Amino acid sequence: MPISIKVKKDDQTQMQSFCVRNNFNISSEYKNFSLQYQFNFPVFMLNGAFLSTTENASHLFASYKLKEWTFKTGLYWMGMPSEYKTKSLPESLVNYSTHTQIFNNKNMFVLGLSYDFSSGKKLQIQKKLENSTAPAATF
Repeated sequence: MPISIKVKKDDQTQMQSFCVRNNFNISSEYKNFSLQYQFNFPVFMLNGAFLSTTENASHLFASYKLKEWTFKTGLYWMGMPSEYKTKSLPESLVNYSTHTQIFNNKNMFVLGLSYDFSSGKKLQIQKKLENSTAPAATF
């Protein structure tokens, strides 16, 4: 999703930031199993008087469905720490930058269990569509 931010300061100078946010999701399902991988490429966005990166992602999730029960497991920030960068704008009078990495989040393991409480008839309706198009127009 392209994002363009323009800020006009009191002295009528303008600051502009343009970025393309990205989030990718690869998923696969086979019978009652599913596997999902989420990742992105962090980009700098305008955040007040600074440019900050979006949160990095490299997450892997797996799930298995048994009747109404779903068992889930996953890894957040697989193989990498969560990472955040901030820097001052090029127009700024001061030069500020930080680079934070949280290694405690690396390979964060999660477990989940859920139950589907829905009730009523479970209908599988398959209808044969009978579409017909009009014949080609002739002049």
